[in-house]
Amino acid sequence: MAAKNELEHGYFVLSAWCTQAKRWIDLEPRFPSPGEAEQSVSERGIYRAVFVRDGVRVSCEPFAWIGENDDR
Repeated sequence: MAAKNELEHGYFVLSAWCTQAKRWIDLEPRFPSPGEAEQSVSERGIYRAVFVRDGVRVSCEPFAWIGENDDR
């Protein structure tokens, strides 16, 4: 029987700063890279990517997204 204590693969989540709650709020879904998490931003705000593995969270640098995301 295989052991159930295998390490989970790490993933990134995107967190947004909530000015009302004054805390970081995790957004869905999970991403394989911090770049893909950052590219998913669709609204103005302050965000950070968070690496999660085996229940441990490592926050990356916060970044701000301002304006619209169009490729024109």
